[in-house]
Amino acid sequence: MLITEYLQFQGYVQLEYELFTSYESIELVDVCNTFTDPNINRSEKIQNIKKLLEKVQETSNIVKRKIIILTVFSILNTPFGYSLLQENEKYRQVVFNKYEKFIQEEQTDQLFIEYLTPMRI
Repeated sequence: MLITEYLQFQGYVQLEYELFTSYESIELVDVCNTFTDPNINRSEKIQNIKKLLEKVQETSNIVKRKIIILTVFSILNTPFGYSLLQENEKYRQVVFNKYEKFIQEEQTDQLFIEYLTPMRI
């Protein structure tokens, strides 16, 4: 399964199919699934968020970055993500600033803005 299908970002499905390997897509879905698994401990979930953020930094393809960014913000919109942001004001502020930065930088990509906007932090 593609992460864009899993998270219902239909406008990016074809692009993910073209740009990601099947392993990359499965890995993103697996990471998302850890946030709904009560058997995964908190520190592992935080490590998964960090890994995704590293992928954003390492990825040079802008569309791939956008898909990973949407994945991260989808995770932050889970109950676990909300609790993480509520517990750490500094982290919440960093996330909020990144969110605002993505919104401002991507004004020309209305699809990205459309998917990101409902995930207001």
